[in-house]
Amino acid sequence: MKKVYDFTLKYLLEKFPEDFLKHLLGLEYSKMPEFLDTELKYRTRIADVAIKLESAIVHIEFQHKFTQNVPCRMLEYSVRLENKYKLPVISYLIVLTKPVKKYIPVPDKYEWKGLKGENILSFNYKVINLWELKREEWENYKGLIPLLPLMKGDEDVEKSMKKYEEKIDQLTMNKEEKADIATCLAMISSVKYGIEINNLWRRIMVVSPLFKEILKEGKEEGLKEGSKKEKIEIAKKMLLKGMAISDIVALTGLSKEEIKNLKKK
Repeated sequence: MKKVYDFTLKYLLEKFPEDFLKHLLGLEYSKMPEFLDTELKYRTRIADVAIKLESAIVHIEFQHKFTQNVPCRMLEYSVRLENKYKLPVISYLIVLTKPVKKYIPVPDKYEWKGLKGENILSFNYKVINLWELKREEWENYKGLIPLLPLMKGDEDVEKSMKKYEEKIDQLTMNKEEKADIATCLAMISSVKYGIEINNLWRRIMVVSPLFKEILKEGKEEGLKEGSKKEKIEIAKKMLLKGMAISDIVALTGLSKEEIKNLKKK
Protein backbone atom coordinates (compact mmCIF):
# COMPACT_ATOMS: atom_id res chain seq x y z
CA MET A 1 0.00 0.00 0.00
CA LYS A 2 1.30 3.48 -0.89
CA LYS A 3 2.38 5.63 2.01
CA VAL A 4 -0.04 8.51 2.59
CA TYR A 5 2.79 11.04 2.66
CA ASP A 6 3.98 9.84 -0.77
CA PHE A 7 0.54 10.51 -2.21
CA THR A 8 0.24 13.97 -0.67
CA LEU A 9 3.82 15.06 -1.46
CA LYS A 10 3.39 14.11 -5.13
CA TYR A 11 0.15 16.07 -5.21
CA LEU A 12 1.89 19.17 -3.80
CA LEU A 13 4.77 18.87 -6.26
CA GLU A 14 2.41 18.65 -9.23
CA LYS A 15 0.20 21.47 -7.92
CA PHE A 16 3.05 23.83 -6.95
CA PRO A 17 6.11 22.77 -9.03
CA GLU A 18 7.78 26.18 -8.79
CA ASP A 19 7.78 26.16 -4.96
CA PHE A 20 9.60 22.82 -4.97
CA LEU A 21 11.82 23.03 -8.06
CA LYS A 22 12.90 26.68 -8.03
CA HIS A 23 12.81 27.47 -4.32
CA LEU A 24 13.38 24.20 -2.41
CA LEU A 25 15.72 22.54 -4.93
CA GLY A 26 17.22 25.72 -6.41
CA LEU A 27 16.66 24.71 -10.06
CA GLU A 28 16.30 27.19 -12.93
CA TYR A 29 14.14 26.49 -15.98
CA SER A 30 12.14 28.39 -18.59
CA LYS A 31 9.75 25.80 -20.04
CA MET A 32 6.84 24.26 -18.13
CA PRO A 33 8.03 21.05 -16.35
CA GLU A 34 6.66 17.76 -17.66
CA PHE A 35 5.82 15.03 -15.14
CA LEU A 36 6.90 11.61 -16.43
CA ASP A 37 5.74 8.04 -15.91
CA THR A 38 7.81 6.68 -13.01
CA GLU A 39 7.21 2.95 -13.47
CA LEU A 40 10.51 1.29 -14.35
CA LYS A 41 10.38 -2.10 -16.07
CA TYR A 42 12.46 -5.29 -15.72
CA ARG A 43 12.18 -5.87 -11.97
CA THR A 44 9.25 -3.56 -11.22
CA ARG A 45 10.33 -0.37 -9.52
CA ILE A 46 8.37 2.86 -9.20
CA ALA A 47 10.30 6.03 -8.43
CA ASP A 48 8.53 8.76 -6.46
CA VAL A 49 8.69 11.65 -8.94
CA ALA A 50 10.35 12.19 -12.32
CA ILE A 51 10.08 15.56 -14.07
CA LYS A 52 11.42 16.57 -17.47
CA LEU A 53 13.03 20.00 -17.35
CA GLU A 54 14.15 21.00 -20.84
CA SER A 55 17.25 18.83 -21.49
CA ALA A 56 17.35 16.82 -18.24
CA ILE A 57 15.22 14.77 -15.85
CA VAL A 58 14.84 15.70 -12.18
CA HIS A 59 14.31 12.59 -10.06
CA ILE A 60 12.98 13.12 -6.51
CA GLU A 61 12.66 10.50 -3.79
CA PHE A 62 10.87 11.21 -0.50
CA GLN A 63 12.10 9.13 2.42
CA HIS A 64 10.47 9.05 5.86
CA LYS A 65 13.68 7.87 7.50
CA PHE A 66 17.01 7.06 5.92
CA THR A 67 17.84 3.34 5.51
CA GLN A 68 21.06 1.72 4.33
CA ASN A 69 19.65 0.56 0.97
CA VAL A 70 18.59 4.08 -0.12
CA PRO A 71 21.88 5.09 -1.89
CA CYS A 72 21.83 1.92 -4.02
CA ARG A 73 18.15 2.53 -4.88
CA MET A 74 18.94 6.11 -5.88
CA LEU A 75 21.54 4.80 -8.34
CA GLU A 76 19.15 2.16 -9.69
CA TYR A 77 16.34 4.68 -10.26
CA SER A 78 18.71 7.13 -11.96
CA VAL A 79 20.13 4.52 -14.34
CA ARG A 80 16.68 3.21 -15.25
CA LEU A 81 15.25 6.68 -15.84
CA GLU A 82 18.18 7.63 -18.07
CA ASN A 83 17.81 4.36 -19.97
CA LYS A 84 14.06 4.91 -20.41
CA TYR A 85 14.07 8.59 -21.43
CA LYS A 86 17.60 8.94 -22.90
CA LEU A 87 18.30 12.13 -20.92
CA PRO A 88 20.73 12.95 -18.08
CA VAL A 89 19.22 12.59 -14.59
CA ILE A 90 19.67 14.87 -11.56
CA SER A 91 18.64 13.02 -8.39
CA TYR A 92 17.37 14.48 -5.11
CA LEU A 93 16.69 12.66 -1.84
CA ILE A 94 14.33 14.57 0.50
CA VAL A 95 14.43 13.05 4.00
CA LEU A 96 11.36 13.91 6.07
CA THR A 97 12.36 13.12 9.66
CA LYS A 98 15.54 12.93 11.72
CA PRO A 99 16.36 9.53 13.29
CA VAL A 100 15.17 9.38 16.91
CA LYS A 101 17.97 7.13 18.18
CA LYS A 102 21.50 7.32 16.80
CA TYR A 103 21.95 10.07 14.21
CA ILE A 104 24.13 9.19 11.25
CA PRO A 105 24.60 11.87 8.54
CA VAL A 106 22.66 10.98 5.40
CA PRO A 107 25.20 10.12 2.65
CA ASP A 108 24.94 11.98 -0.67
CA LYS A 109 26.67 9.32 -2.74
CA TYR A 110 26.74 5.60 -3.47
CA GLU A 111 30.14 3.97 -3.83
CA TRP A 112 30.76 0.52 -5.28
CA LYS A 113 34.05 -0.95 -4.09
CA GLY A 114 36.11 -3.73 -5.64
CA LEU A 115 37.70 -6.75 -3.91
CA LYS A 116 40.75 -4.71 -2.91
CA GLY A 117 38.70 -1.72 -1.78
CA GLU A 118 39.30 0.18 -5.01
CA ASN A 119 36.55 2.55 -6.18
CA ILE A 120 34.72 1.01 -9.16
CA LEU A 121 31.77 3.37 -9.30
CA SER A 122 30.73 6.56 -7.51
CA PHE A 123 27.23 8.06 -7.89
CA ASN A 124 26.31 11.42 -6.35
CA TYR A 125 22.85 12.77 -5.54
CA LYS A 126 21.65 15.82 -3.62
CA VAL A 127 20.24 15.43 -0.08
CA ILE A 128 17.74 17.77 1.58
CA ASN A 129 17.03 17.04 5.25
CA LEU A 130 13.77 18.86 5.95
CA TRP A 131 14.42 18.99 9.72
CA GLU A 132 17.49 21.19 9.07
CA LEU A 133 15.51 23.89 7.22
CA LYS A 134 14.17 26.87 9.20
CA ARG A 135 10.39 27.19 8.92
CA GLU A 136 10.32 31.00 8.71
CA GLU A 137 12.39 30.90 5.51
CA TRP A 138 9.83 28.73 3.69
CA GLU A 139 6.40 29.66 5.08
CA ASN A 140 5.56 32.11 2.25
CA TYR A 141 5.48 29.35 -0.37
CA LYS A 142 1.97 27.91 -0.30
CA GLY A 143 3.06 24.60 -1.81
CA LEU A 144 5.50 24.09 1.07
CA ILE A 145 3.09 24.95 3.95
CA PRO A 146 2.29 21.23 4.55
CA LEU A 147 6.03 20.54 4.96
CA LEU A 148 6.55 23.19 7.66
CA PRO A 149 5.85 20.85 10.65
CA LEU A 150 8.82 18.73 9.52
CA MET A 151 11.17 21.72 9.55
CA LYS A 152 13.11 23.35 12.40
CA GLY A 153 10.93 25.56 14.60
CA ASP A 154 8.42 25.76 17.45
CA GLU A 155 7.53 22.27 18.73
CA ASP A 156 4.20 23.34 20.30
CA VAL A 157 2.00 21.19 18.03
CA GLU A 158 -1.35 22.86 18.75
CA LYS A 159 0.08 26.36 18.44
CA SER A 160 1.86 25.50 15.17
CA MET A 161 -1.19 23.80 13.64
CA LYS A 162 -3.34 26.81 14.49
CA LYS A 163 -0.83 29.08 12.75
CA TYR A 164 -0.79 26.90 9.59
CA GLU A 165 -4.58 26.69 9.61
CA GLU A 166 -4.75 30.51 9.55
CA LYS A 167 -2.14 30.63 6.77
CA ILE A 168 -4.18 28.23 4.62
CA ASP A 169 -7.35 30.22 5.30
CA GLN A 170 -5.63 33.38 3.99
CA LEU A 171 -4.62 31.79 0.67
CA THR A 172 -6.29 33.14 -2.48
CA MET A 173 -7.71 29.77 -3.50
CA ASN A 174 -11.17 28.22 -3.63
CA LYS A 175 -12.58 26.15 -0.74
CA GLU A 176 -11.71 22.77 -2.31
CA GLU A 177 -8.10 23.78 -3.01
CA LYS A 178 -7.65 25.07 0.55
CA ALA A 179 -9.11 21.79 1.82
CA ASP A 180 -6.58 19.87 -0.29
CA ILE A 181 -3.70 21.85 1.26
CA ALA A 182 -5.15 21.19 4.74
CA THR A 183 -5.37 17.48 3.89
CA CYS A 184 -1.69 17.45 2.89
CA LEU A 185 -0.74 19.31 6.09
CA ALA A 186 -2.66 16.88 8.31
CA MET A 187 -1.29 13.77 6.58
CA ILE A 188 2.33 14.94 6.42
CA SER A 189 2.40 16.27 10.01
CA SER A 190 1.29 12.83 11.25
CA VAL A 191 4.61 11.46 9.92
CA LYS A 192 6.40 13.42 12.66
CA TYR A 193 3.85 13.79 15.44
CA GLY A 194 1.83 10.59 14.99
CA ILE A 195 -1.32 12.39 16.15
CA GLU A 196 -4.90 11.79 15.06
CA ILE A 197 -6.41 14.48 12.89
CA ASN A 198 -8.64 16.61 15.11
CA ASN A 199 -12.29 17.46 14.40
CA LEU A 200 -11.48 20.87 12.96
CA TRP A 201 -9.15 19.40 10.32
CA ARG A 202 -11.69 16.66 9.58
CA ARG A 203 -14.39 19.22 8.80
CA ILE A 204 -12.02 20.95 6.38
CA MET A 205 -10.87 17.70 4.78
CA VAL A 206 -14.39 16.39 4.17
CA VAL A 207 -14.73 18.83 1.23
CA SER A 208 -11.27 17.96 -0.14
CA PRO A 209 -11.23 16.11 -3.51
CA LEU A 210 -7.71 14.91 -2.64
CA PHE A 211 -8.84 13.38 0.68
CA LYS A 212 -11.67 11.54 -1.10
CA GLU A 213 -9.16 10.24 -3.64
CA ILE A 214 -6.84 9.03 -0.84
CA LEU A 215 -9.73 7.23 0.85
CA LYS A 216 -10.83 5.68 -2.45
CA GLU A 217 -7.35 4.47 -3.37
CA GLY A 218 -6.74 3.17 0.15
CA LYS A 219 -10.02 1.30 0.14
CA GLU A 220 -9.29 -0.28 -3.27
CA GLU A 221 -5.83 -1.39 -2.14
CA GLY A 222 -7.27 -2.64 1.14
CA LEU A 223 -9.74 -4.79 -0.78
CA LYS A 224 -6.92 -6.23 -2.86
CA GLU A 225 -5.24 -7.43 0.32
CA GLY A 226 -8.15 -9.79 0.75
CA SER A 227 -7.97 -11.64 4.03
CA LYS A 228 -8.95 -10.35 7.45
CA LYS A 229 -5.46 -11.05 8.79
CA GLU A 230 -3.86 -8.84 6.17
CA LYS A 231 -6.35 -6.06 6.87
CA ILE A 232 -5.50 -6.21 10.56
CA GLU A 233 -1.78 -5.87 9.76
CA ILE A 234 -2.55 -2.83 7.57
CA ALA A 235 -4.65 -1.31 10.37
CA LYS A 236 -1.78 -1.79 12.85
CA LYS A 237 0.60 0.11 10.57
CA MET A 238 -1.96 2.89 10.14
CA LEU A 239 -2.30 3.17 13.92
CA LEU A 240 1.48 3.45 14.24
CA LYS A 241 1.40 6.31 11.73
CA GLY A 242 -1.16 8.07 13.90
CA MET A 243 -4.09 7.85 11.49
CA ALA A 244 -7.58 8.42 12.91
CA ILE A 245 -9.77 5.40 13.71
CA SER A 246 -12.57 6.58 11.40
CA ASP A 247 -10.12 6.82 8.48
CA ILE A 248 -8.77 3.31 9.18
CA VAL A 249 -12.33 1.96 9.24
CA ALA A 250 -12.98 3.58 5.84
CA LEU A 251 -9.73 2.26 4.34
CA THR A 252 -9.76 -1.32 5.68
CA GLY A 253 -13.43 -2.18 6.18
CA LEU A 254 -12.70 -3.30 9.75
CA SER A 255 -15.17 -2.22 12.45
CA LYS A 256 -14.53 0.64 14.87
CA GLU A 257 -14.43 -1.81 17.77
CA GLU A 258 -11.84 -3.99 16.03
CA ILE A 259 -9.58 -0.97 15.50
CA LYS A 260 -10.01 0.14 19.12
CA ASN A 261 -9.02 -3.35 20.32
CA LEU A 262 -5.88 -3.26 18.16
CA LYS A 263 -5.01 0.13 19.64
CA LYS A 264 -5.16 -1.31 23.18
CA LYS A 265 -2.67 -4.08 22.39
